Amino acid sequence: MGRTGRTALRGLAAVAALCAVAALPGAVAAGPDEPPGYRTAPDAEPVRGATSGAEAPELAPGIYTDRIGPGEERLYAVELDAASTAYLSAMAAPGPGTAVAVRGDGLALRLTTAEGKECDTARVTFAGNGTAYPIGDHTTRRTGGRVDARCRKAGRYLFSVGRVGGEAGGEWPVEIRHMSEPGLTGAAPQPPAGDAGGTEPPEPSAPPGGEVRQADGGSGPNDAAAIRTGAWRDRLRPGETRFYRVPLEWGQRLSAAAELPAARGTYAFVPGALGLQLYNPARGSVVGGNFKPYDGGLTTASLGTPPVDYGNRYGTGADEASVPGWYYLELTLHRDLERFFPDGADVTLRVNVEGEAAEGPEYDGDLRAAGFGTAEDGQAPLGRGRPEQGRPAADARRDGHMLILAWAGIGTGSALLLGLGLWTAVARRGGTGTTGGGRHAAPSR
Repeated sequence: MGRTGRTALRGLAAVAALCAVAALPGAVAAGPDEPPGYRTAPDAEPVRGATSGAEAPELAPGIYTDRIGPGEERLYAVELDAASTAYLSAMAAPGPGTAVAVRGDGLALRLTTAEGKECDTARVTFAGNGTAYPIGDHTTRRTGGRVDARCRKAGRYLFSVGRVGGEAGGEWPVEIRHMSEPGLTGAAPQPPAGDAGGTEPPEPSAPPGGEVRQADGGSGPNDAAAIRTGAWRDRLRPGETRFYRVPLEWGQRLSAAAELPAARGTYAFVPGALGLQLYNPARGSVVGGNFKPYDGGLTTASLGTPPVDYGNRYGTGADEASVPGWYYLELTLHRDLERFFPDGADVTLRVNVEGEAAEGPEYDGDLRAAGFGTAEDGQAPLGRGRPEQGRPAADARRDGHMLILAWAGIGTGSALLLGLGLWTAVARRGGTGTTGGGRHAAPSR
């Protein structure tokens, strides 16, 4: 086959892949030269938020997906009892390479009663100097502490997700999660002595023996790689974000640090180059906007939490470390780091979980069944993502965007048939050359 025929085949293969991406609800499409995008939960239910409370779709506890454009606000209804703590979260996942403002672009969340009484708000914006990555937070309806009586009642509430900032970037996919923490059988614990929110988290300690293990981070919380105390290494492309999950029980605290190595032979300054952020089991932002600049030397971004304690929710500054479960580290490299690391960078993640697991308060229900546990049933080995997400994230990156065709499954049959049909037609027209074509080359690891 001549050069023209081979070029056409490559172009049609890309068209087929893009068609498959559009038909695949679990993946956020990325450009042909961009890292893979965010993968939503396999059991997420598509929903369309309304512009008025009367038409808002009702969200039972579970996971949902929607899309939101610049300046839009979408409303969802939730029916809450008078005993449980409700968490309503939203995570926006613009594809890698999406245009976002240096500051101001993001999400504004609000939870109100049906009558309009504001119960909680949250706002999260991009902090990576123009690099797009998943951002999110949650709002909470609590029934204890200094909570307005109107927000404690059973009944209908409205959760709104608004897009704030500029007009660039088109629509963003949004993953919405409703979690319900059971009520307690007795009195709620008080904030820890001295208010844990005012304590300074410890610096991560060196891993025992200096061993560094391989971790293949996921595209988001749904396929995040499970890691523990120790040192972990992953290879990221500039502009890429990966997630890792660490289990914390009552009484335990987390400290973590990401190290970007020094580069050789190039000097430049990249603001917001290395980001390390943290989410709690309800997808609430524990540490956000934590980005460090890079000038070619070894650079470290670190974070930490106080010990997990139910009473933290009534303190100041530590309220997002008030439930046990999986905590999610989000690691991001700025796209401009390509001048230093054109083939990707080996980033070391040092993690330290301190403290013995303690007994928590007595719940009037199953806390783990509500999604706040760290049970390993059906989970992947350390350093890898959850098996139910399909092939591990590392395999997805190894095969590049053509892997999306394999993951698309039954839902993308028409796209596959279209792409393969066009491929076959051009192949026949081009003569009797090789028909295998070959897959995209794996990124260097």
